[in-house]
Amino acid sequence: MDNKTPKILFYDGLEITGLRAICLFWCDEIHISKKYQKHPLLPDIIQHELKHYRLAKEIQKANFWRALILSLYNNLWDLYDCLRLDIKIYALWLKKILEKIWRKKR
Repeated sequence: MDNKTPKILFYDGLEITGLRAICLFWCDEIHISKKYQKHPLLPDIIQHELKHYRLAKEIQKANFWRALILSLYNNLWDLYDCLRLDIKIYALWLKKILEKIWRKKR
C-alpha cells in the first residue's frame, strides 16, 4: 500500500458543483470547499476523502476481480457515509435554528 499522504487544499466555489470535497488520487490531493474550512465536521470530511484515496490507490494496484469488488465496496460505503454526513450537517443546522428560536423566547 502506498503510504503517501495527499495534500489537503481548500478552494472557493467547490460547493457550487454539489461537492463538499473531492479526492484527486492521481495527483495526491484532496480538495475541500472553503465553506467547510472551519466547520465542525471538517475532520469527518477529511476522513471520508482519505478513505476514498486509500481505496483508489488499492484499486489501481489490484487485479480485475479485486478491483471490481473494491469499487463496489467504495460506492456502497460512499452512499452510507454521505448519508451519515448529511444527517450530521442537518442536525447541526436544526440545532442552530432551535437555539435562535429559544433565544427569541427568552
